[in-house]
Amino acid sequence: MIEIDLADIADNHENHSRQTDWWRETNSKIQDALTSAPAGLSFSVLLKAGMGRQLGPFVIPSLEMGGGVTSKSLFGLDELILFSFYARNSSKYDSAADLGANIGLHTIILCELGYSVSAYEPDPQTSEIATKLISQVKLSSKISWNQSAVVPDTFMDDEATFVRVLGNTTSSHVKGSKIPYGDLEEFRVPTERFGNVLESSALVKLDVEGLEAELFQSIKGEVSYALPDILAEIGTKNNAEIVFDSAKSLDLNIFAQKTNWGRVESANSMPTSYREGSVFISARDFMPWD
Repeated sequence: MIEIDLADIADNHENHSRQTDWWRETNSKIQDALTSAPAGLSFSVLLKAGMGRQLGPFVIPSLEMGGGVTSKSLFGLDELILFSFYARNSSKYDSAADLGANIGLHTIILCELGYSVSAYEPDPQTSEIATKLISQVKLSSKISWNQSAVVPDTFMDDEATFVRVLGNTTSSHVKGSKIPYGDLEEFRVPTERFGNVLESSALVKLDVEGLEAELFQSIKGEVSYALPDILAEIGTKNNAEIVFDSAKSLDLNIFAQKTNWGRVESANSMPTSYREGSVFISARDFMPWD
């Protein structure tokens, strides 16, 4: 079984940039643990969340997702950093939305920590895997799984075209949000408006493969509800600039993993790909790690 200490990861939040020695050393240890797990149809993961809390063990199917990405890749350090944030702040939020839920790991961990979760994943293949994993969760009744794509409020259709990237299904996306490569499959999926998700959530995890800029742009003017805190992945320089400008227009602050969660003061300091980690977007004046 693979055991991972989320509490230790949260305690080291001032070293979360990929440029720190801590990140490199911790990432190496985690990768060694993942690769040394016995080969088979599945592997087990136990997460230590601090204060005596343990999540799991979860039995995860061994999946090949293309491009060298496997289900073990979904336990990379940058993902574990997000898991550790969920654990550290489980008393601050009661509800969460998981956008781009894939096989449901974030959803399951959030639920195990006591959150009510609304998950959104357009691909029926990954949704099928997720629903089987969710059956492991004791409080699975707190999970609402939606096989749909979250789209900007300005999107007028009840369906969108989804692109499955066969060479790396973690890169699958709503058509038009990024430029795909390789063999593709396209099909129509139901949609949900971004504003509806924001209004009903206290915390949002956003991993939407290039659609993040359009989602943020669609939040116009004064909204009639308190905006939730958002953890987001940014895919391009152009998207980074749009998200920065949109957040500022909404009087939201941005904190970036690439600077150990320092406040982003200009668009030039935004991450421009997943390789630079996530951002935390919030009306708060600080990111709540302590």
